[in-house]
Amino acid sequence: LSVTTRQINVCVDDTLEDNDSPMEATPLGLAPEDVINVPTKLCGQDEDWYALGPLEASNALNVALAPEAGLSAEAALWTPGGDVLDLGEGQTLSLSRVGDDGLYLLRVRARLGTEGTVRLSANVSERAVCTSTAGQDVDGALAINPDQDHPDTLCPRSDAWALNWYRLVPPQDAAVLDMYLDRTESPADPRTLHITLFARAVDGTLDTIRRSQASTTRPAQQRLSAQVSATQALFIRVSSPNDLGRVIVPPSYQLRYRYTAQP
Repeated sequence: LSVTTRQINVCVDDTLEDNDSPMEATPLGLAPEDVINVPTKLCGQDEDWYALGPLEASNALNVALAPEAGLSAEAALWTPGGDVLDLGEGQTLSLSRVGDDGLYLLRVRARLGTEGTVRLSANVSERAVCTSTAGQDVDGALAINPDQDHPDTLCPRSDAWALNWYRLVPPQDAAVLDMYLDRTESPADPRTLHITLFARAVDGTLDTIRRSQASTTRPAQQRLSAQVSATQALFIRVSSPNDLGRVIVPPSYQLRYRYTAQP
């Protein structure tokens, strides 16, 4: 009788086990301005779960996976509201505003037939960096010229969308004003943006002249037309009627306007 012994390759799981279900998720904390880097071993059909937070709805979150060579891994984020966000082929997820208060659950697993180590990294900010050139009230409105493109972004604040204000150069004589707003962000944010035209009286009061409507030929465009005079102080406000909720990429847009002289 002869006996031969040989080493059998066994996948040795990491020390964060048991975290194979949402109820056993490893708590990672993650407060604003924290950064975490966790190496996690994935064996066969093993699922590793992690709890991020608790976060506030206005926080920004970035999550990324870096699998070692030969490992095919996938991950998804469960929000407190019950939505599931897939990290996708890019193995990254960036949210400018997470949208819900509470714990976020992250599931990481290997695809069939692969095993190995993946590095999980995440960071959270109190609020995403978002900049706009527009004024935030009518007195600080940014002056923009006709027949030129003006790119900008509508930023989320802590509990509401910003209001972006612009001051128009008045026409030399009575004219028809045509104003266009084209969305430019990718991926497209589902919220609606409106442009509203105001005239400011001598006493400072604002009179609403017209609000934009969606273009019938270009779904991502809002437009308005109105008869205006050379004596009016004209202002445009860009706003959204929708709730903040979760924001992946803040809405960006391009404004353009022109005057057509009346016959």
